[in-house]
Amino acid sequence: MTEKDALEIAKPTVKAVVDCIADGLVEQILDHADFAEGISQESLVNAIEGFKNDARISHIDKYGASSQFTVNKSRLNAYAYNDGSEFSVDYDFITDGGVNDLTLQMRFVLCESGLFKAIIEDCHVL
Repeated sequence: MTEKDALEIAKPTVKAVVDCIADGLVEQILDHADFAEGISQESLVNAIEGFKNDARISHIDKYGASSQFTVNKSRLNAYAYNDGSEFSVDYDFITDGGVNDLTLQMRFVLCESGLFKAIIEDCHVL
């Protein structure tokens, strides 16, 4: 699996999760991804709201919102494992079209069904 393949697989799920966060519907995240051990819906909300308060921003943009992000860097980056059994992605959130320092990290694990299970690993300021 290439990183390009991983991005194509991850994009719809990451979009759904980011849009839930942007719309304040974090309870619907579990429709799209599970939480890794050590992170919960509550800790995700606390990380996001704490960041918004500290950065004095009112919201997070939805996935695909127009961005002033540099052409040389994507908001979504994939890191494929050599054996194709899983891959990780980082999504850099934006606000009002500008990059902020909040990053969502997810892992996608190949299941026996041939589909990838999405797992939220972390949400933090880089």
